[in-house]
This record gives sequence, C-alpha cells and structure tokens, in this order.
Amino acid sequence: MFDAYKNIVDVYKTIQDLFNLTSIVQSVGTQLWIIKNTFLITCLCVQCEGFYTAMKDVLSMCKLIKKSGDSTESRKQFCKKIMLINKRFRKMTACGLFYVDASLPMSLMGVSGQYAVVLLQFNFL
Repeated sequence: MFDAYKNIVDVYKTIQDLFNLTSIVQSVGTQLWIIKNTFLITCLCVQCEGFYTAMKDVLSMCKLIKKSGDSTESRKQFCKKIMLINKRFRKMTACGLFYVDASLPMSLMGVSGQYAVVLLQFNFL
C-alpha cells in the first residue's frame, strides 16, 4: 500500500514538473509573439510615414510648379488634378480608431505600460 502511495506522489511530482515546463514554454512563446507583432507594427508605421512624406512632397512640388511662370500649361493642369485628388487624401486609420503613423508604436508602448502598472496594482493591493 505504501508503494502505491509513493508511486502516486512520484507521478504527481512528474506531472507538476511537466506543467511548470509547459508554462515556461508558453510564456516564452507569448513573449516571442508579442515581439514579432511589435516589429511588424513598427515596420508598417515606418512605411506609412514614408508614404505620407512622399505625398506631402508631391503636393509641395505641385504648388511650386503652379506658381512658377516657366512651366507649361499641361504641367499646371496635371498639378491641379493632383491637388484635387490630394484633397480627399487622409492618413490610414485602424477602423477609424487611431491613425497609423510614426507615433503609433510609442502610443502602443505607453498603453501597454499603463496596463502593466494597473495589473501590478491589482496584484499587490
């Protein structure tokens, strides 16, 4: 009877060690997933900011061409069309909640930090 109890306790310790190892693997996997998503969001924001800058450059060049006296009439018409199209241009949003631009990764880090502080306060209070 004692041997059966000892075997049950040994199996319990083995299962406990296995679940501890599983929780460590899950924790590392979750951290890697978060790092990957942060990297992808940062890359997307950098590309979007580059696109927004290019759009501003095109608009400023068109304004210069329109004001210059030595440009042809076809160039002025072309720039006028670009400026009309650019009036409808807006920064990309995520479902209308926030803009996807260079400030997004910092905003997400701030929100994550505040969330972590709140969780720590709940844990230790």
